[in-house]
Amino acid sequence: LAQVGDSADDAAGGLGDVGDSAGGLKGGFDTASGAIATFAGNALTMLLDLAIQAAEAIWNLDEATEEYRESMAMLNTAYETAGYSQEVATEAYRGFFQILGETDRATEASQLLAQLATSSEDVSKWIDIAAGAYGTFGDSLPIESLIEAANETAKTGEVTGVLADALNWVGVSEDYVNQQLSQLGDETSRAQLLMALLSNEYSSAADAFYENNESIIAARDAQADMDEATGELGQAVADLKTKLWDAFGPYIVEIIN
Repeated sequence: LAQVGDSADDAAGGLGDVGDSAGGLKGGFDTASGAIATFAGNALTMLLDLAIQAAEAIWNLDEATEEYRESMAMLNTAYETAGYSQEVATEAYRGFFQILGETDRATEASQLLAQLATSSEDVSKWIDIAAGAYGTFGDSLPIESLIEAANETAKTGEVTGVLADALNWVGVSEDYVNQQLSQLGDETSRAQLLMALLSNEYSSAADAFYENNESIIAARDAQADMDEATGELGQAVADLKTKLWDAFGPYIVEIIN
């Protein structure tokens, strides 16, 4: 901003020289010179205003991206606690964001999946299941609720919640699944059974969903890239503000007092 101000001063000086050199010419040229000076002065003022607005927008990015950064922090915590890397957490989030297009819903579904997936490879399989279910039934079968119900079913050994709809609506008997679950003695085995059953029923629908929504998915990928970039910049601004406060905060408080 200081450099913009210096440039404006230099330009103003240059315009003054033009006015001086034109002093001996016709009055018409004096008028033109004045118009040019006015135009250039207004343009520089507008440029400075835009620069200030841009600086303010960047300076406030910590607040603008706070909710997103909190969501990503919670998501990474959930996956690290479950023994997965941050890359797996990102894969889960982006997969659900491609399907749902909403940060809060994609984050919720991803957090629930951290407890359901038994390996990093399972993450992509559950995302395909979600794509097939959403492509088939839309919001009538909420994806977050489906992952939550699958989690609960793997723990208790009995089909519950939206999972029952996801099975019954494609012709898989809830009683049959309960019978199969009762023969398994641990949560991991039950989660694997549910994943296999749902993959068998929804894999074709997932392929169709991705094919028919190619442009929408590309746009959501671009939005996810933008969110990630602005989130990183927002964190940098937040760190800068913290350092500035650490350096000058006590003096500001003293002045206020």
